[in-house]
This record gives sequence, structure tokens and C-alpha cells, in this order.
Amino acid sequence: NMLNNIQQLRVVRAGEVGNVRVVDYAQIEPIQSKPKKFNIFVCSIAACLMLGILAVFVRRILKNGVRSSLEVERATELSVLAKIPQSSSRALKGHSHLRHGNPFVITKPEDPVSESFRSLQTALEFSMASMEHKVVMITGLIPGVGKSFVSLNLASLFAESGKKVLLIDADMRLGMLRGKSDFGLAEILGGKATLDTAVAPHSAVKGLYMVGAGKALSAACELLRGDNMAKLVDEARSKFDMVFIDTPPLNLVTDAELIYPLVDFGLYVLHYGKHSISEIKEVVQKLHRYAQKPGAFVMNHCEHEPGHYGYGYYRYGYGYGYGHKKSRK
Repeated sequence: NMLNNIQQLRVVRAGEVGNVRVVDYAQIEPIQSKPKKFNIFVCSIAACLMLGILAVFVRRILKNGVRSSLEVERATELSVLAKIPQSSSRALKGHSHLRHGNPFVITKPEDPVSESFRSLQTALEFSMASMEHKVVMITGLIPGVGKSFVSLNLASLFAESGKKVLLIDADMRLGMLRGKSDFGLAEILGGKATLDTAVAPHSAVKGLYMVGAGKALSAACELLRGDNMAKLVDEARSKFDMVFIDTPPLNLVTDAELIYPLVDFGLYVLHYGKHSISEIKEVVQKLHRYAQKPGAFVMNHCEHEPGHYGYGYYRYGYGYGYGHKKSRK
């Protein structure tokens, strides 16, 4: 038994012996290994440059609209009267400055935005110098371009210069401008009010009078198709020195197309970097099918870029449709 156990143990021991052997022994380097700082620095700079180029390229893809005023003028043969620069003022946040606040050119007269509006006023006066009647339609191609902001501040500057100015909010779907009267444009066109009962002076600007959008009980385009809008414009011409009509965007509804033949001048607000040349030309050609009126552009929401003339942008935006305020929100 002992011999058998010995042989069994020898067999077990033989099975446990491995077949690993040393091929070569590790060598100790005489010089200490360390990171190559210069190579890492150069590679980091190259990677940052590549990421920056990629970010600019992606941004250009996302915002591939027109940025140059010369490009717009060459394509449409209409002038770009002004570019509205950026302001860091908190007064421009949201829509409270349009509905209840004072015009920005009054509260911040030294801001670059106000200076741009003064340039716009001067250019518009020269463009309309030979016109007997001065009814201006201010509109945009899409929502969020800041057309109501431009309308309110431009009308305020003309009122500050001593003119009697009327500002009409023709956006009866979602008007941004508010007057003190209980009646608005919808009530005038519907026969429930007159211009004298709907107009109200602005609380902060002497010489500026406003007519709100009102509450449209039927489709806004149906109210504009009648003769009441033409009569309202003619009456406003006889009672005011300047009349500004803030209309809905051209690419969404037909309201601006119905008002365009009644006015003397069209002012189109563009969003910097959002409109293509073909889109701008299409809108101008569509309006000229109704009537040949003089007009010009205003570039808003501009951004300052190397090699380009421009400034920062405001953020506006709202939807369109009928219904109560809560449902629209």
C-alpha cells in the first residue's frame, strides 16, 4: 500500500510540473522614461484648432442664410436701410417692452440700437422725401424677426421729431402692441368702432398714437378683404403725418398681401443668417404682382463676425393662430 501511494504521489507531482521557461530577462533602461511635453502641447493646439474649425463649419451649416446687405441689394434691387446692432440690456427680454413698456429708443437713447434706429429714420425720410402720403407697412418673412420691435421704435422716433404718428397693429391673430383703448383694428373693420374711438395716445411718447389689433371674431383675412381697411388708411392719411402698419409675416398668412396695395412704402425686416436669397426674391416678386410699391429692407438679429459688418441679435418668437391666450400658450 505504501509503494502504491508513493507511485500515485509521484504521478501527481509529475502532472503538476509546468512547462513554462524563461525566454529572456527584462532589461533596465539607463535613462528614466517621462512624458514629452512639447509634443503633447503641439498636439493639443492642433486638436483645439480642428475643433474650432469644425464648430464654425457646423454653425455655418445650421445658419446658411444671407449675412451680407450687398448680396440682398444686388439680388432684389432694394436697399438695406439699416442693421440693428446687439444690446445687452435686459429690457429686451421677452415681449413686455412691446406690450407695456416704453420704446427702447426712449429708455436707452445712447445705446447703439437707438443710434441704428436714428440712421434708419434718416434713410427712410430720404427714401420717402418725394412722396405726398407716407403710409409704411412693416412686415417680416417669418415670425421672430422683430418687426413689432422695429415698428414701435421707428414710430417713436418720428413722433419725437415733431410729427403726428399713428401705429396700427394689423396682426389680429397675435398682436404684440397694446393701446389704451378697448377697441382695435378688428372692431374698426367689423363696424363696431371708428378710428377716433379706437385710437389712443402713447403714454410715454408725445405725438405717437396707437391702434391695437383688437379681438377678431372671424378670420382676419376676411376682415381685410372689404373696403373698410382702405377707408381706414385714407382716413389715417388725412389725420396723421406718418402711418405705420405692423402686419403678420408674409410667408405664413395673406394679411400683408392684402394690405400692401393700400400703403405707400414697404419696409421688410430680415433675420440675419436665416433667409436665403431665393426666399427673399420670391417674397418681393409675390408682392410686386399685387402692386409696384417702393420698399427697402432692415436687417435685424445681426451678429458680428470677422470680415463681416454686423452685430448681435435679439431673440423673438411666437406662434400663429386663433384662440384664447391660454390655449395659444
